[in-house]
Amino acid sequence: MSNMRPILFIGLVFVSFMLWQAWQKDYGPKPTPVDASSVSEQAPGLITDAEDDLPTVNTIAQAVSANDENDLPQINPTRTDTSSSTQSGSQAEQITVETDVYRIRLSTQGASLVHAELLAYPIDRMIPEDKYVLLDDQVQSYFVATHGLVSTSHQSVAPGATFSAAQSTYTLKEGQDELIVPMTWRGDDGIEVTKTYRFTRGSYEIDFDQTIRNNSSSTWEGAAFHRLERREPNLEDKNAFTNPERFSFNGAALYTEEDKYEKFDYEELREGDKKRNSDYGWMAMVQHYFITAWLPEAGVQADYSARAIPRSGGTLYRVENVMPTIAIAAGDSQTIEQHMFLGPKLQDVINNIRDGFDLTVDYGIFTPLSAVLFWILDFIHGLIGNWGWAIVILTILIKGLFFKLTEKQYKTTAKLRKLGPRIAALKERYSDDKQTFNMKMMELYKTEKANPFGGCLPMLVQIPVFIALYWVLIESVELRQAPWMLWIQDLTAPDPFFILPLIYGAGMILTMRLSPSPGMDPMQQKIMMFMPVAFTLLFLFFQSGLVLYWAVNVMISLAQQWVITKRIDALP
Repeated sequence: MSNMRPILFIGLVFVSFMLWQAWQKDYGPKPTPVDASSVSEQAPGLITDAEDDLPTVNTIAQAVSANDENDLPQINPTRTDTSSSTQSGSQAEQITVETDVYRIRLSTQGASLVHAELLAYPIDRMIPEDKYVLLDDQVQSYFVATHGLVSTSHQSVAPGATFSAAQSTYTLKEGQDELIVPMTWRGDDGIEVTKTYRFTRGSYEIDFDQTIRNNSSSTWEGAAFHRLERREPNLEDKNAFTNPERFSFNGAALYTEEDKYEKFDYEELREGDKKRNSDYGWMAMVQHYFITAWLPEAGVQADYSARAIPRSGGTLYRVENVMPTIAIAAGDSQTIEQHMFLGPKLQDVINNIRDGFDLTVDYGIFTPLSAVLFWILDFIHGLIGNWGWAIVILTILIKGLFFKLTEKQYKTTAKLRKLGPRIAALKERYSDDKQTFNMKMMELYKTEKANPFGGCLPMLVQIPVFIALYWVLIESVELRQAPWMLWIQDLTAPDPFFILPLIYGAGMILTMRLSPSPGMDPMQQKIMMFMPVAFTLLFLFFQSGLVLYWAVNVMISLAQQWVITKRIDALP
């Protein structure tokens, strides 16, 4: 089998894979459309329904008591008097917080986190002041982090309760390593709650706690809950099927010691609630490059859930944890700690956050191989400081790893090239008897020890390597907007001048000239001649980092094949 056929086969497998994913995105189940007119009066702000705002704590107590010798009280939540302690989203004030990595807005309505920009991640590298917005309280892009308390006999601090802050703006100043933002609510019955955010310089992990002070005359019993709530992002208008954001996992994730890492896309959430209970877990909303997660303290029993919530203006998707019920005597206080991760899926960071957190970088079924390839790529980048050259070097290493396999393939190709005239003569002699021609051709292969299928093994081995590397290049936020050199200033964007696709196409054409096509009919030959053009046109729209790998790969293959062909041709 010629060298060209394995390359084309690998390309066809990859393109078929991409087309299948694109078909799933374009013709699979669609998200519930957002009727902006029906909910516009609620934005900006929190979108809530009174009957679905607080978790049912009595079911949580039952789940916890099933794993504890001490039965917990059955709690029926008392809801906040919304007429006296809440504001609509449009009336709520917002507190601005700016650190070295965030620009955040906290709503006084529930002290919730309703807007977060990542300062190190512009949407477009050509417009650096326009930052990526991860959380937002606008209707079309609604995605917020809320939290609260439910109680038996005292007023609950629901997401709608109005908190106050000492300042309207908080800024992490030069030389300051930590920024603390407290917000307080005081109920008419003597319960006081302070929610405190702690931001650390250079960190995408936020410490958060709720301190309940019981200034009433009776014991306070209740539980804390934390949630992430969003609409399904609309990716239908993204650029073509080559845009990786359309294929990356987007949805909810739960991790527990019992069930480990589980992910649920929006369609799965619409099919029914997902509930788990664990003393070591976390929950998140995952998307391409970024993750938002609530992280309870290790060893604290909690209930986790992920579900879809029908609303008048469109479906909301929620992940939530509810902590164990606690009792605070009159005059006492207690603090419930929680952590939040809000930022990019940088692999040297998320590996140290929680067990299973690294799996949010979703390489799919090729995760073991992709993880190894990323580790090598990252190691090379650490030495030379450029992701483009790291891809080039990794490609060379992969070619070196398969050198012996491809050498056999190229030798077969060279032998077939030498046999070309003899095969052509057989084809002319038996032009009216295809069966005899094929038999004579196979006899010739056997006599000359030229196995036309000798290149199949390198082809089969390289397919999973290539697909695994594809996922590394599109899933790793480290490569987002990373430059290579000269005209390539973003490896995750297409080549602006189409130079790499043209280099790849030229390499394919030259490879075909060195690759014989014995026994191939004229129509097949025409199709083979058209393939370099087809793949070149396709690669015009692919990420330049991926095309760089292909271009370097085909040029190395061309050089290797040319040398081996010359050696074989020189033999008598």
